[in-house]
Amino acid sequence: MRQLLGKISHRGVTEEVYLAEIVRCQDCQVTVPMGIEVVRKEGKFKKIIKHGWYCRVHGADYATRVLD
Repeated sequence: MRQLLGKISHRGVTEEVYLAEIVRCQDCQVTVPMGIEVVRKEGKFKKIIKHGWYCRVHGADYATRVLD
């Protein structure tokens, strides 16, 4: 299950930030029960550029940008 927290758009690139269950952080390599999933999409057809998973500590900057 994942829940959309929000979208960030800049220069034709859209970042969708989700709250996701059972995530393995790409930075610290720890599996956590709740984390942040970031999907970067580009252009008119929303082609996926990058998919990222982070624990709440390493994904905090994405969450604060979306919620502000």
